[in-house]
Amino acid sequence: MFCLPAYLLAIACIFISTTHGQFDYGLCPEGPTANIQDPKWRPVPPRFEIVTELVSGNEVWELSQAFSTTRDAILTSTTRGPIQFYYSFATSELFQVLTAVIGQQEVLKCFREPITTQTETSVITPKTLFAKPSILLGYDPRNQHNTAWGVRYDGDSVLRGIPINRFKSCFLVSDTQATVSATYYVSDPTKFIAYLPVNESIPLQIEVTTTSPRGGRESFVYNIFHYSPNPRQLEERQALETPAGVYCPNRTPTLPVPTNIPESSSANAELFVPNFNSSIISSKNFFDTNFQYTLFDIWYADPKGGPSWFHQTEVHDFAVGLSYRFNHSNYRCTVHDLDPSQNDAVSVDDNPSLLQLGSPQHIFLLDDMEYQYTGEKQCRDRVSCHVWIGEKALSNNSVEHREWYWATRVNGEPLTDWIPSKLVIKRYVSEVPVVNIELNIFNFRRRPMTIFEVDYTLANCYRALGPSGKKRLVR
Repeated sequence: MFCLPAYLLAIACIFISTTHGQFDYGLCPEGPTANIQDPKWRPVPPRFEIVTELVSGNEVWELSQAFSTTRDAILTSTTRGPIQFYYSFATSELFQVLTAVIGQQEVLKCFREPITTQTETSVITPKTLFAKPSILLGYDPRNQHNTAWGVRYDGDSVLRGIPINRFKSCFLVSDTQATVSATYYVSDPTKFIAYLPVNESIPLQIEVTTTSPRGGRESFVYNIFHYSPNPRQLEERQALETPAGVYCPNRTPTLPVPTNIPESSSANAELFVPNFNSSIISSKNFFDTNFQYTLFDIWYADPKGGPSWFHQTEVHDFAVGLSYRFNHSNYRCTVHDLDPSQNDAVSVDDNPSLLQLGSPQHIFLLDDMEYQYTGEKQCRDRVSCHVWIGEKALSNNSVEHREWYWATRVNGEPLTDWIPSKLVIKRYVSEVPVVNIELNIFNFRRRPMTIFEVDYTLANCYRALGPSGKKRLVR
C-alpha cells in the first residue's frame, strides 16, 4: 500500500483543518454551499450602494454601505449616535468618524488605524458577528469576489407584495472564521421590473445567523430599502470618501497639493463669516511676485447694521516696504510700514524688519502645514474639486484646520490646470470650535495685467494725501 511521507501527511492535515476545521456543521449540516453559479441568481456587481435596516432582537439600526473593490464605507445610525467607517484597501487604512458634543457643539472626530492581516474587515464593528452586506452578497473581507461563497435556489414567495426568489447560502468568513447561514429574498426579474434594467433583481431582505469559534451566536435581519448597482462615479466618490471638514491624523498622503501656481494671478472672492453676524465680505485680489505687490479690493456691509456698504482698497508694495489703504467712502488714504503678520509677507533671513512678498504657495497658505488629500467632491453645480485638509498647532491649546477645494472637472470634463475654488478655515480652542471662515473664489485668472489697477489706487492715495503727505509716487 502506498503511504504518504510523514511531512506531507502533516501538511495535508493542517490544510484540511485550516480550510474546514472551523466550519460549524451544527449550523449548516450540509456543509458550505458549493461555489456554483445558480442560473436564477443575479450576481451583485463590484460597485453598489445599499441602504438597509438592521434588526437584531429589540435593536434596530439604520445602516448603509457604499462598496467598490478598493474601498467601502459603512454608515450606521444607532441609539448611541451615528458612526461612520471608511475602509481604504489601497492604503490599508480604516477611518472611524464619530460625532462628539464639545462645548454644546457637534464636532466630527476621526480616528485612523492601519488595516493589517489581523484586522477584521468583514464585520460592521470589530469583535462582533454582524457581517457587512457585501460579505453576504459574495465578496470577501478585502472586497474581492469570494471564491468560497455560493448560493442555491430555495423556491419562490412574496415579500412586501413583490414576487421573490428565495436563496440559501452557508459559508465561512476568512478573517473572523465565523460560519454564516443566510437566506436571501430577491425580486423575481421575470415577474417584477422596477427601476433596474431588464433581467436584474433587487435584494429585499437577508436573514442571517452567524456563529464564531470563539463562542457566540448572532441572528439578525437586513431589511433592504434601496439598492443601487453601478452608481454614478461622482455619487460613488462622495459616498466612499470621508466627510467634508474631517481631519484624520496620520492619514497616508495620496495626492500632493497644487504646485503650478503662476507668479501672478487675480480672482474675485466672497468671504463668509458665520461668527460675525453671518457677514459676507466681497473682494477682488491680485498678487504679482515680479512687481512685488498685492492688492485687496474689499466691499463689506456696515458692521453696525446700517444700510451702507463700505469700499476699501489696500496695496502692499514690497518694493518700497509700504502698505497703502484707500477708503472710497471718504477718499482718505493711510500709509503704513508693511505688517510682518500679513499672510503675503515673509521675513528675509529671519529679520522681521526686512520683508518680501512670499511665494505663490505661501500666499495660498499651502506651505506652512502638511495637507492630506481627502478625495474628489462636488464643490459647485457641475463642478468637481480635489480636496485637501491640513492641521496646524497654534498657541494656547488651539489648532487651525484649513480645507482647500481646487476645481478639477467642469461638466465631467477634466481641466488642464486646477482652479482654486474654496478655502474653509476653522479654529478650535481645547477642541471647541471658535472660528469658521469660508472663502469662495471666482474668476481666477493666471498672469493678468493688474499693474494699471495698482497704479490707479496709488494715484488716488497720493491725491488724497496731498502735498502735506510728503510722499512721492515712484513705480
